[in-house]
Amino acid sequence: MDLQPQPGCFERLGEIISAILLLFAGVTGGGSGPGATALEQTMLYTLRPVVAEYTEADLEQSAVIIEHRLEAWNAQVTVQGDVLEVRVPQVANLDTMAMTTRGELEFVDVDGSDQSIGSTSEILSAKAQLDQFGQWIVFITLTPEGGEIMSAFTRDHIGDTLAIVMDGMTFSEPVVNSEIGAEVVVSGNFTKEAAESIAELLARFADVGALPFAFTIDSVDVE
Repeated sequence: MDLQPQPGCFERLGEIISAILLLFAGVTGGGSGPGATALEQTMLYTLRPVVAEYTEADLEQSAVIIEHRLEAWNAQVTVQGDVLEVRVPQVANLDTMAMTTRGELEFVDVDGSDQSIGSTSEILSAKAQLDQFGQWIVFITLTPEGGEIMSAFTRDHIGDTLAIVMDGMTFSEPVVNSEIGAEVVVSGNFTKEAAESIAELLARFADVGALPFAFTIDSVDVE
């Protein structure tokens, strides 16, 4: 089933996410020690929670999630007091957004109770593909439970607005055109790059769930 965004909304989402990915692509650059190559260096990122109140269990959970998100870079994440330390032996093309962004996507009923209809935990997979008209779309598959929740809501809310919110920021407010189950098609004026960036982001975050809160990068050092 298809969620049709209002004009301009998902173009903005694609631009924002693409810009973020491009912005952080160069963060990992650093000086080389004598005789050292990039792959021989270890980058040390110190991450600090953006919230004032949290528990050690929150930090431990975050360490597990971030390490899983960065497994392609062979990262090691440890809790050191009130911060996380992320060691990455490969410095090239590290996606620092995966370290800092909470990654909570929600479908929110904005015409009624503002309740969340589904979240990152209900996303099974996401991929970019071409539709029958040759337009790039993001195809989201929900879990069976998520599909039931979405179906029950959209069946009774044809014509209503279902906002798509990531980390508290509304990126789109599409109108429900028909009942939607476990397969959600998000269409818009996407470029291939924007659709792939969105799908990759959703898939990565859905794989291990959202962080309990976001982080900031306190420092970046070469070991």
